[in-house]
Amino acid sequence: LSVPTCLCLVRRCAALAAPASLSIACLSFAGLSFAEDRPAKERTVPSGIGTDTEAPHFRVYTGLGKPATLDDIVVALGKSDVALIGEAHDDPVAHQIQLYLLVRADQQEKAAPGSKRNVILSLEQFETDVQNVVSEYVSGTVRHADFMMDARPWGNYEQDYSPLVEYAKFVNMRVLAANAPRRYVSAAGDRGMQALQGELHRTCQAFLPPLPLPEVSVDYKAHFKWAHMELPTAPVATTDGTSGGGCPYIGLKANTESLLDPIILWDATMAHSISRQLDGATLVVQICGSFHSEFGLGISEFLRHYS
Repeated sequence: LSVPTCLCLVRRCAALAAPASLSIACLSFAGLSFAEDRPAKERTVPSGIGTDTEAPHFRVYTGLGKPATLDDIVVALGKSDVALIGEAHDDPVAHQIQLYLLVRADQQEKAAPGSKRNVILSLEQFETDVQNVVSEYVSGTVRHADFMMDARPWGNYEQDYSPLVEYAKFVNMRVLAANAPRRYVSAAGDRGMQALQGELHRTCQAFLPPLPLPEVSVDYKAHFKWAHMELPTAPVATTDGTSGGGCPYIGLKANTESLLDPIILWDATMAHSISRQLDGATLVVQICGSFHSEFGLGISEFLRHYS
């Protein structure tokens, strides 16, 4: 398998140079207003959206700061194997852009002449050990209530991520639960990555990339320090269906060096999950926090290891 072409979409502007081993087209946005009065499966792409560089709620730029459009992103999607769409988890405009791009990417691939690629929606917001539950829901096997109980969705799932999953369900698109289970992330935060390489390794190896993980670059560590380890709050649903509040990765504190191993585990697991889907006939659209897609680092860095 050749090294995949990776399109990185980040919330902030950044002038990035693509590593020689991986073609990365980086664009950023600052927001989109999209009709919410109909369920995702009945939505269509509004005419005219995607061509305006002066849209009221967002701007699009290339990695070098040149003004661009959503249509430019859609064209780039058609030339990419992976699209990393970085977000602030509580940004409603970003969530609408994600839905728009997912719909456009799916429509573009279906309209392409000759052999058509499959589009896969990959989510940071679900963990690898609930993949069966996610797949069962998207296939229509289990009820929504059971899915919500067993898949451990974030507390803002219904508002912010459900439209993506419901669209995928409607068009029979696969949905990938890409992230590391939080119990292993917490263990890495408490005792370092070595906690996963002893006795625990026997139980966690089915849900994580091969251990030990590849060493991260100096640039990766510098980015970690630059970002000040400020992770957006993303509450999770409790077993009774209500919001649990707080950070979804219980026991981890921002602005501490102990957060580096958990972040590495997130990035490595998502990259490994994505890499297992790449067969030359697939476009993976990954939704993740902006840290994980910035500067050609994060998930991109680990994709170069696993591809």
